[in-house]
Amino acid sequence: MGDGIDRERLLTFLGFGNPTAEAVFIGMEEGLTLPPPLEEQLVSRSGFEPLMDLGESAKAHPERFLSGDRPPIQSTWNPIIRILLALEGVRSASTDEVRAYQRDRLGRTGERGALIELLPLPAPGIAHWPYAEIFPAYPTRERYLTEQKPKRIKLLRGHLAYGPRIVVAYGSQYWDDYKQLFPNHRAWRRSGPFEVADDGRTRVILTPHLTARQMNGQRGALIDLALGNAVP
Repeated sequence: MGDGIDRERLLTFLGFGNPTAEAVFIGMEEGLTLPPPLEEQLVSRSGFEPLMDLGESAKAHPERFLSGDRPPIQSTWNPIIRILLALEGVRSASTDEVRAYQRDRLGRTGERGALIELLPLPAPGIAHWPYAEIFPAYPTRERYLTEQKPKRIKLLRGHLAYGPRIVVAYGSQYWDDYKQLFPNHRAWRRSGPFEVADDGRTRVILTPHLTARQMNGQRGALIDLALGNAVP
Protein backbone atom coordinates (compact mmCIF):
# COMPACT_ATOMS: atom_id res chain seq x y z
CA MET A 1 0.00 0.00 0.00
CA GLY A 2 1.30 3.40 -0.96
CA ASP A 3 4.44 2.32 -2.84
CA GLY A 4 6.19 5.43 -4.17
CA ILE A 5 4.53 7.77 -1.66
CA ASP A 6 6.91 9.96 0.37
CA ARG A 7 4.78 10.60 3.42
CA GLU A 8 7.21 12.97 5.12
CA ARG A 9 7.47 15.10 2.01
CA LEU A 10 3.69 15.25 1.74
CA LEU A 11 3.39 16.40 5.34
CA THR A 12 5.94 19.21 4.87
CA PHE A 13 4.43 20.51 1.62
CA LEU A 14 3.58 24.20 1.91
CA GLY A 15 1.72 25.11 -1.27
CA PHE A 16 2.22 26.80 -4.61
CA GLY A 17 4.03 29.91 -5.74
CA ASN A 18 7.02 32.08 -4.95
CA PRO A 19 9.00 30.94 -1.85
CA THR A 20 9.58 34.60 -0.93
CA ALA A 21 6.25 35.93 -2.17
CA GLU A 22 5.24 39.51 -1.55
CA ALA A 23 1.63 38.40 -1.01
CA VAL A 24 0.78 35.11 0.71
CA PHE A 25 -2.70 33.59 0.88
CA ILE A 26 -3.33 30.94 3.53
CA GLY A 27 -6.25 28.53 3.58
CA MET A 28 -7.08 25.57 5.79
CA GLU A 29 -6.37 22.78 3.30
CA GLU A 30 -6.27 22.15 -0.41
CA GLY A 31 -9.36 20.65 -2.02
CA LEU A 32 -9.16 17.15 -3.42
CA THR A 33 -10.78 16.14 -6.67
CA LEU A 34 -10.87 12.66 -8.18
CA PRO A 35 -9.93 11.15 -10.61
CA PRO A 36 -7.06 10.37 -10.90
CA PRO A 37 -7.01 7.99 -7.92
CA LEU A 38 -5.73 9.44 -4.66
CA GLU A 39 -2.65 7.21 -4.47
CA GLU A 40 -1.64 8.20 -8.00
CA GLN A 41 -1.93 11.85 -7.05
CA LEU A 42 0.12 11.31 -3.89
CA VAL A 43 2.91 9.63 -5.85
CA SER A 44 3.06 12.71 -8.10
CA ARG A 45 2.94 15.08 -5.12
CA SER A 46 5.80 13.16 -3.50
CA GLY A 47 8.04 14.83 -6.08
CA PHE A 48 6.85 18.35 -5.33
CA GLU A 49 9.10 21.03 -3.91
CA PRO A 50 7.85 22.57 -0.61
CA LEU A 51 6.68 25.57 -2.67
CA MET A 52 5.70 24.16 -6.04
CA ASP A 53 4.96 25.92 -9.30
CA LEU A 54 1.22 25.46 -9.86
CA GLY A 55 1.63 25.23 -13.62
CA GLU A 56 4.29 22.54 -13.29
CA SER A 57 2.20 20.59 -10.81
CA ALA A 58 -0.74 20.51 -13.22
CA LYS A 59 1.28 18.79 -15.93
CA ALA A 60 0.92 15.41 -14.24
CA HIS A 61 -2.86 15.79 -13.87
CA PRO A 62 -4.20 18.60 -16.07
CA GLU A 63 -6.30 21.00 -14.03
CA ARG A 64 -9.48 22.34 -15.64
CA PHE A 65 -8.96 25.77 -14.04
CA LEU A 66 -5.55 26.07 -15.70
CA SER A 67 -6.23 24.50 -19.09
CA GLY A 68 -7.62 25.79 -22.35
CA ASP A 69 -8.05 29.33 -23.61
CA ARG A 70 -11.00 30.16 -21.35
CA PRO A 71 -10.93 28.04 -18.18
CA PRO A 72 -13.68 28.60 -15.61
CA ILE A 73 -12.67 31.01 -12.86
CA GLN A 74 -12.20 29.23 -9.55
CA SER A 75 -14.30 31.00 -6.92
CA THR A 76 -11.71 31.07 -4.11
CA TRP A 77 -8.96 32.17 -6.48
CA ASN A 78 -11.01 35.03 -7.93
CA PRO A 79 -10.51 37.53 -5.03
CA ILE A 80 -6.91 36.35 -4.60
CA ILE A 81 -6.15 37.16 -8.22
CA ARG A 82 -7.87 40.54 -7.93
CA ILE A 83 -5.62 41.44 -4.99
CA LEU A 84 -2.52 40.36 -6.93
CA LEU A 85 -3.59 42.42 -9.94
CA ALA A 86 -4.36 45.41 -7.69
CA LEU A 87 -0.78 45.23 -6.42
CA GLU A 88 0.26 45.75 -10.03
CA GLY A 89 -2.03 48.77 -10.39
CA VAL A 90 -5.03 46.99 -11.92
CA ARG A 91 -7.59 48.04 -9.31
CA SER A 92 -10.73 46.87 -11.14
CA ALA A 93 -9.71 43.84 -13.17
CA SER A 94 -12.01 42.52 -15.85
CA THR A 95 -13.18 38.93 -15.91
CA ASP A 96 -10.86 38.24 -18.83
CA GLU A 97 -7.88 39.68 -16.91
CA VAL A 98 -8.70 37.47 -13.93
CA ARG A 99 -9.06 34.43 -16.18
CA ALA A 100 -5.74 35.06 -17.92
CA TYR A 101 -3.94 35.53 -14.60
CA GLN A 102 -5.40 32.30 -13.25
CA ARG A 103 -4.41 30.36 -16.35
CA ASP A 104 -0.90 31.73 -16.81
CA ARG A 105 0.40 33.30 -13.57
CA LEU A 106 -1.34 32.17 -10.39
CA GLY A 107 0.83 30.08 -8.10
CA ARG A 108 3.90 30.38 -10.31
CA THR A 109 7.27 30.49 -8.59
CA GLY A 110 8.32 33.57 -10.58
CA GLU A 111 5.27 35.66 -9.62
CA ARG A 112 4.64 37.76 -6.51
CA GLY A 113 2.08 35.50 -4.83
CA ALA A 114 1.95 32.19 -2.96
CA LEU A 115 -0.94 29.90 -2.03
CA ILE A 116 -0.22 28.11 1.26
CA GLU A 117 -2.32 25.72 3.35
CA LEU A 118 -2.42 25.33 7.12
CA LEU A 119 -2.79 21.57 6.69
CA PRO A 120 -0.73 19.62 4.16
CA LEU A 121 -2.99 16.86 2.77
CA PRO A 122 -5.67 17.71 0.18
CA ALA A 123 -9.14 16.55 1.17
CA PRO A 124 -12.63 16.60 -0.32
CA GLY A 125 -14.06 18.17 2.84
CA ILE A 126 -13.85 18.01 6.61
CA ALA A 127 -16.47 15.24 6.82
CA HIS A 128 -14.42 12.75 4.79
CA TRP A 129 -11.03 11.26 5.71
CA PRO A 130 -9.47 9.26 2.85
CA TYR A 131 -6.04 8.72 4.46
CA ALA A 132 -6.64 6.06 7.14
CA GLU A 133 -4.88 3.32 5.15
CA ILE A 134 -2.24 5.51 3.51
CA PHE A 135 -1.29 7.14 6.83
CA PRO A 136 -1.89 4.44 9.49
CA ALA A 137 -0.69 6.86 12.19
CA TYR A 138 -3.75 9.00 11.38
CA PRO A 139 -6.79 6.70 11.37
CA THR A 140 -9.08 9.71 11.85
CA ARG A 141 -9.05 13.38 10.92
CA GLU A 142 -9.11 14.23 14.62
CA ARG A 143 -5.86 12.36 15.24
CA TYR A 144 -4.30 14.04 12.20
CA LEU A 145 -5.31 17.50 13.43
CA THR A 146 -4.08 16.89 16.97
CA GLU A 147 -0.62 15.87 15.83
CA GLN A 148 -0.12 17.83 12.63
CA LYS A 149 -1.57 21.24 13.42
CA PRO A 150 1.14 22.21 15.99
CA LYS A 151 3.84 20.94 13.64
CA ARG A 152 2.39 22.90 10.75
CA ILE A 153 2.10 26.10 12.75
CA LYS A 154 5.78 25.83 13.62
CA LEU A 155 6.71 25.02 10.01
CA LEU A 156 4.69 27.85 8.49
CA ARG A 157 5.87 30.34 11.12
CA GLY A 158 9.44 29.55 10.16
CA HIS A 159 8.73 29.88 6.46
CA LEU A 160 6.97 33.24 6.84
CA ALA A 161 9.80 34.70 8.91
CA TYR A 162 11.25 36.30 5.76
CA GLY A 163 8.47 38.88 6.01
CA PRO A 164 5.97 39.03 3.16
CA ARG A 165 4.33 42.38 2.59
CA ILE A 166 0.78 41.01 2.85
CA VAL A 167 -0.76 37.84 4.25
CA VAL A 168 -4.44 37.05 3.75
CA ALA A 169 -5.56 34.06 5.83
CA TYR A 170 -9.12 32.92 5.19
CA GLY A 171 -11.64 30.79 7.07
CA SER A 172 -12.83 32.45 10.30
CA GLN A 173 -12.93 29.17 12.26
CA TYR A 174 -9.12 29.02 11.92
CA TRP A 175 -8.30 32.60 12.94
CA ASP A 176 -6.84 31.49 16.28
CA ASP A 177 -4.54 29.09 14.43
CA TYR A 178 -3.52 31.73 11.90
CA LYS A 179 -2.68 34.20 14.68
CA GLN A 180 -0.16 31.71 16.06
CA LEU A 181 1.78 32.07 12.80
CA PHE A 182 2.46 35.73 13.64
CA PRO A 183 3.57 36.01 17.28
CA ASN A 184 4.76 39.61 16.77
CA HIS A 185 1.32 40.73 15.60
CA ARG A 186 -0.57 41.56 18.79
CA ALA A 187 -2.69 44.65 18.16
CA TRP A 188 -5.43 42.92 16.17
CA ARG A 189 -8.23 45.28 15.20
CA ARG A 190 -11.57 44.77 13.57
CA SER A 191 -12.45 46.19 10.16
CA GLY A 192 -15.85 45.03 8.96
CA PRO A 193 -15.71 41.22 8.64
CA PHE A 194 -11.90 41.25 8.89
CA GLU A 195 -9.26 41.39 11.59
CA VAL A 196 -6.00 43.14 10.75
CA ALA A 197 -2.60 43.54 12.40
CA ASP A 198 0.75 45.00 11.35
CA ASP A 199 4.25 44.57 12.74
CA GLY A 200 5.94 47.25 10.64
CA ARG A 201 6.82 44.78 7.91
CA THR A 202 3.90 42.43 7.26
CA ARG A 203 0.21 43.26 7.20
CA VAL A 204 -1.92 40.24 8.11
CA ILE A 205 -5.59 40.21 7.18
CA LEU A 206 -7.86 37.52 8.61
CA THR A 207 -11.00 36.99 6.57
CA PRO A 208 -14.01 34.69 6.44
CA HIS A 209 -13.66 32.08 3.74
CA LEU A 210 -13.35 33.99 0.50
CA THR A 211 -16.56 32.43 -0.83
CA ALA A 212 -18.57 32.89 2.40
CA ARG A 213 -21.73 34.98 2.55
CA GLN A 214 -19.99 37.45 4.89
CA MET A 215 -17.75 38.38 1.97
CA ASN A 216 -20.62 39.59 -0.21
CA GLY A 217 -19.90 43.19 -1.15
CA GLN A 218 -16.55 43.15 0.68
CA ARG A 219 -14.15 42.64 -2.23
CA GLY A 220 -13.25 46.32 -2.53
CA ALA A 221 -12.66 46.66 1.22
CA LEU A 222 -10.38 43.62 1.19
CA ILE A 223 -8.37 44.98 -1.72
CA ASP A 224 -8.03 48.34 0.07
CA LEU A 225 -6.68 46.60 3.17
CA ALA A 226 -4.26 44.54 1.10
CA LEU A 227 -2.98 47.68 -0.62
CA GLY A 228 -2.09 49.08 2.79
CA ASN A 229 -4.90 51.56 3.23
CA ALA A 230 -5.63 52.59 6.80
CA VAL A 231 -7.87 50.46 9.00
CA PRO A 232 -10.81 52.42 10.40
